[in-house]
Amino acid sequence: MRWTLLWATILAGCTATAPVPEGWTSQAPRDEIRPAFSVDGKGALVITHDRREGLQGSWNRTFEVEGGRHYRFRATRRVEGVELPRRSAVVRLLWKDEKGRDVLLDETWTRDVLKNFKLTAEAEHPVDGATDAGGWTEVSGVYLAPSKAKKAIIELHLDWAPGGRVEWSEVSFAECPPPAPRKVRLAAVHHRPTGKTVEENLRAYEPLIEDAARRKADLVVLGETLTYPG
Repeated sequence: MRWTLLWATILAGCTATAPVPEGWTSQAPRDEIRPAFSVDGKGALVITHDRREGLQGSWNRTFEVEGGRHYRFRATRRVEGVELPRRSAVVRLLWKDEKGRDVLLDETWTRDVLKNFKLTAEAEHPVDGATDAGGWTEVSGVYLAPSKAKKAIIELHLDWAPGGRVEWSEVSFAECPPPAPRKVRLAAVHHRPTGKTVEENLRAYEPLIEDAARRKADLVVLGETLTYPG
């Protein structure tokens, strides 16, 4: 009877999962903040957090690339119990050389200071698109691989989401044609906020951002004192 109860307890603690798709591995910064990883019956890569704070983890895969060519990433994502999906359920794309080291950007440093400073390729972050009736959000982006890049590491995350769950599905990463060139309007807001709270500062910026939108700005740069009250 004791062995029967013990076996039942072990089974209750296990979660049925499909085989992990080829090339994918699970990763966490440390074992003590590692979430639960699984694969559902349809092949979606799942990350589940318990109620603890600060859990972090991702499904990772490395792809071979050729520097100087464009690549398109696409996936669909569905979340449950995640307060801020754009913060917690994100994608990171990292460019590496043949030995897995960071690579430099092709752009040169043109400022008067730090003339010998080398620009390292930072992580790319594919953006959220439309969400369908089933709760699946498309996450995608097109990126130019730095000339020294030989590998691209894709990380599908769920971070800082107590009780949350994410499913990553339909993941693809492949070479694509370069995007058509387009002009981008950039606006800079020069304003010194005097609000007594951060919320007051935010409200003070609203009409200035709306004015930039009326002028068809694609990107708006705000002052670094936005979050400084008083």
